[in-house]
Amino acid sequence: MNRPAKITGYIAAGMMAIQFLFTILITVAQNPFVRITSLPVSAVTPFVFPVVSILRTLALLMVLGIYCLVISTRRNYEGKEKLIGILFAILYGVLQLIFTYAAPLETMIYSRIGSAMHLAKLSSVSSIISMVNAPFAIAGTILIGLSFGCVFMQRNIKSDIDY
Repeated sequence: MNRPAKITGYIAAGMMAIQFLFTILITVAQNPFVRITSLPVSAVTPFVFPVVSILRTLALLMVLGIYCLVISTRRNYEGKEKLIGILFAILYGVLQLIFTYAAPLETMIYSRIGSAMHLAKLSSVSSIISMVNAPFAIAGTILIGLSFGCVFMQRNIKSDIDY
């Protein structure tokens, strides 16, 4: 695969790894974070586990990891570059769509199972995770889009160079 696709893919995977680490850190140390941003009463509620946030970053990190492995191998993908780019772009988009709809479901389940304090704390923790991860998510999404585009255009670049 071409060099720009590899570089942008690796950087996007690094951004997703940073998001995953921040999500785990905020989940584990949620009481100090919630205490800073909201009422002290919500900091004493039981531990909540933002399942959708963790699964989202983990699933996208796994997809980007597999994508980086595919573009890093020295195998000859002659004629299959467009298929690889389209396949991973569709997979990435479908995962984003699934987890966009899963977040409200998590809130509904917590409101059904837990108390109002659980729901308030889940909302606070999810908001903090989203706030912290937003710059990395934006940069990573732009970079992975560029990487998919580089993979998609690889064959066209080769044919232009070979006159």
